[in-house]
Amino acid sequence: MEGKLSEASKRAAPSPIQQLSHLAQRVGAVNLAEGFPDFPAPAHVKAAAAAAIAADLNQYRHVQGVCDVLAATMKRDHGFDVDPLTDFAICCGQSEAFAAAVFAIIDPGDEVLLFDPAYETYQTCIELARGVPVYVPLDPPSWTLDADKFLKSFTSRTKAVVLNSPHNPTGKVFSKEELLIISQACQQMDCFAITDEECNRGQSSHPHCQKHTV
Repeated sequence: MEGKLSEASKRAAPSPIQQLSHLAQRVGAVNLAEGFPDFPAPAHVKAAAAAAIAADLNQYRHVQGVCDVLAATMKRDHGFDVDPLTDFAICCGQSEAFAAAVFAIIDPGDEVLLFDPAYETYQTCIELARGVPVYVPLDPPSWTLDADKFLKSFTSRTKAVVLNSPHNPTGKVFSKEELLIISQACQQMDCFAITDEECNRGQSSHPHCQKHTV
């Protein structure tokens, strides 16, 4: 069976996070590999979900989601004027969203800058798209960005920079000065910033970042 698998599937490596989680469960250890909320979902969210189930709202919606509501939210919270029909894609979690962004913009041989250490999903998705991960080390103990190292990592093949703040796995929050360096470099090199934003306020809300951000 393995001989019939695609080359892309053969290049995909197992998730270290999932492997650690399985090991922790097997031996009864405290699992530090994943984040587990220690608080309940908001009451109004649970009530809305229960009401939708009770009302048999079980049909397909547009795959992009409730676009008009999302556009209004982006305008209200970030000041963005976005097209509800073309500027959104609702995804099931970070991994799907990141993979969709990578497959949308990365061609074979394109380079993608990653801040090292980097979240495990990034390299796998980039390599499945036949892109080339290029690691830019952050300097411990505070995981600061060395502007010179960063700028020297760009080549004519650089297509995107992946920005994750707060950074996984270090917890680093990129400073305003560091974000400005990244933003200016993306504009000067005409490349994308793929932002992995688990927090409410994203990096794309900074001036001039919207059109360069996926």
